[in-house]
Amino acid sequence: MPLKFFAKYMLVEIYRRTNRKKEALLLAKNLLTMPVKVPSQIITDIKQEMTVFVNSDLASPAPLLK
Repeated sequence: MPLKFFAKYMLVEIYRRTNRKKEALLLAKNLLTMPVKVPSQIITDIKQEMTVFVNSDLASPAPLLK
């Protein structure tokens, strides 16, 4: 489990669910620039979801990773 990625992802979700959009966007952008030490499907999914969030500027909560 990529702990640094997952912890930041969960914090983005908390910010989104509590209408802290600006903080969520900043952290999502940070996640997208983080280097990947060991590639995994979880990291790919997190980065994909954060890309969609940043590009569409969503304010409503998204479903958690499955």
